[in-house]
Amino acid sequence: MTNVELLQLDLKDFKGIKKKTFKTNGENTLVLGENETGKSSLIDAHMWLCTNKNRLGQSPQKFDIKPLDEDNNPIHFLETEVKGVYLIDGKKIKLKKVYYEDWQKVRGSSEKKFKGHTTDYYFNDMDISINKSEYDKRLAEIIDPKLFKMLTSLTYFNEQIHWKKRRSMLVDVCGDINQEDIFDKNADLEQVKDFVPEERTVEDHKDVVKDKIGDINEKMDKLPVRIDEANNNLPDVSKLDEGEIKQKIEQLKEEKKELNEKINSINSDGEIADKNKKVAEIETELINLKNEYNADRLEKIQQLKEELSQNQNRVQELISKKSKLMKEQKKKRQQIEELEQKNQQLRKDWGELDEEADELRAKAWDGETECPTCGQQLPQEKIEEAKKKFHKDKSDRLEEIAEDKQGINEEGQANAKRIEALESEIEELQGRIDDLNEEKEEIQPNTYKLQNQIKKLKKKKDQEPELPEYSAKKAQKRQLENQIKQMKEDNEASLDKSKEEIKNQIDQLENKIESENKKLNKIEQYEDGQERIEELKAKEERLSAKCDELERQKYLCEEYIKTKVSLLEEKVNDKFQFATFKLFEEQINGGIKEVCQTVYDGVPYDTGLNDGGKINVGLDVINTFQEHYGMRLPVFVDNAESVTDFKVDMDTQVIKMKASEDHEELTVILESEFVNDDLGVTELRNIASALNIRNYSNYNKTPLIREINKAIILNGKRPDLEEVA
Repeated sequence: MTNVELLQLDLKDFKGIKKKTFKTNGENTLVLGENETGKSSLIDAHMWLCTNKNRLGQSPQKFDIKPLDEDNNPIHFLETEVKGVYLIDGKKIKLKKVYYEDWQKVRGSSEKKFKGHTTDYYFNDMDISINKSEYDKRLAEIIDPKLFKMLTSLTYFNEQIHWKKRRSMLVDVCGDINQEDIFDKNADLEQVKDFVPEERTVEDHKDVVKDKIGDINEKMDKLPVRIDEANNNLPDVSKLDEGEIKQKIEQLKEEKKELNEKINSINSDGEIADKNKKVAEIETELINLKNEYNADRLEKIQQLKEELSQNQNRVQELISKKSKLMKEQKKKRQQIEELEQKNQQLRKDWGELDEEADELRAKAWDGETECPTCGQQLPQEKIEEAKKKFHKDKSDRLEEIAEDKQGINEEGQANAKRIEALESEIEELQGRIDDLNEEKEEIQPNTYKLQNQIKKLKKKKDQEPELPEYSAKKAQKRQLENQIKQMKEDNEASLDKSKEEIKNQIDQLENKIESENKKLNKIEQYEDGQERIEELKAKEERLSAKCDELERQKYLCEEYIKTKVSLLEEKVNDKFQFATFKLFEEQINGGIKEVCQTVYDGVPYDTGLNDGGKINVGLDVINTFQEHYGMRLPVFVDNAESVTDFKVDMDTQVIKMKASEDHEELTVILESEFVNDDLGVTELRNIASALNIRNYSNYNKTPLIREINKAIILNGKRPDLEEVA
């Protein structure tokens, strides 16, 4: 449990307060003063220090943190300062904020221009300011900023938090109700386990069921109308016999068939039919003659195609071989390029070694002959030893250079030989490529020649054969076609009249058939309508049964929720001394609606509860939530004069702000300054005498304490007992 106590609050140029020190020493405190003497300013100062906003949640730009002049305009060039001293779990913490104006010189002008406001933040060390984020971070380590207003403001829970969030917070405080508690209360509710899916809550399932019932009812409302429409649309088939109608249709179709055969007989005159048959036979003979005539050409075309395919395959083979040889050439050229680069590097290395050898040969010994430490001449043997070592190192290095150059020479010669060999191989490959190109050039003209021959043969294939037999057959065909044409023209005039009469008879039969088919369609429409009506009635029964089941589920869900909420209300209300909470409300239709309504002495918080009741409710809520979250924070009670009886026993520091016409300036009275039952009668009478309370000897102890405390409030302080004695 984190315990926070306010020890002292210092205000300077804050709102209407010029300078004020407000000491509470961590005790419950009573602050007295006339209206507009600054009681609310003390609350705003404390809230601004801890949350960067006032008691109404407004930033400094919104609530006029700076003092105002006679015209209600902010007074410039002042520093608004609030400093608070708190005791947090026995450890003193100091907070300070300084809010001031930012004036800056404008380029090209000697005058300063107002640019806005700046706030300096201090935590414990009052000499070194920190940035806002660091200040907020340190505060958050002590007090969760999300909980601060909830645990200190009397109205925040009931007036600024959405009812759904309030309801959720109450459930968090008391813990949710489990299913077994609900089933113990009403065993019938165990049925919900049979139809509520595991992934869905009973509340959610109730909503789903409710929506389904609405959909079903909407569908069921439409079904009677649809059944009536189907009945009204049924045709009258009382005088129709389906068997007789079908028999009549078959008879009419047979008569129509006979008439069609008569027309066909007229159209297909015997002599004309024979001539048509002869024309068809001649056409077949012409086709056979043409196919025989073109057989040799088709065979020749096939031979030429095979030869062309061989040529094309060989050309493709030559192209593929050429591509492989060119890739091999490219690879060998890359190898030559790499070897030439290596030789270039070898020549560079040779030159560097030559240069180093020349420098070594020219270099003479120039070693030390004196000791670098003491400056004395070195012994001759030491000097000779150094000279020998110098010449030996020089000789060894020259030998190494000679060996390195020998290696470079050998590697360079080997690379040159490999380059020469590669160039020879490239030349040999080029010869093979040239051979392939030459063969391709030889094949290509023959390919073009074959393609032209095939084209010419195909063109001749589509021409008619130049054969006497073929020409004779064509002439015979033309003669027959002319004869048929003439015969049709001769017969047409006499036959048209007969055909016209038969066609009229056929049209009459078709009209009769159509009329009988309409009667059949009417019977079919009647049967479909009856089937549709039965389907709609069956659907109505299914929907009704489904609706009954869903209504049962809805009822059980609602009873489950009612039982749960009833248990939840009991559990929640057990956590509070005086405030009670209504968490659901029964609807006219028997359903329930989730709510979160605070009630005090039977009066709802939102409708009709007086200020005194709201204060007692606020204290009760804060007391419970502070206990739940493990944090005791100072609570300011504004307008405390509206409460005649503070019913809630608070476990935290309470600072009551009370309007009093007898106190022109703010007066602070600590709880320790009031008298109580711990004092004896003699001490009480001495204090009463010092406070000029008359006839105190006529009071018993309890009324005397009441009168003394009234006098203390009026005087603003209790007399010192030692001085009184």
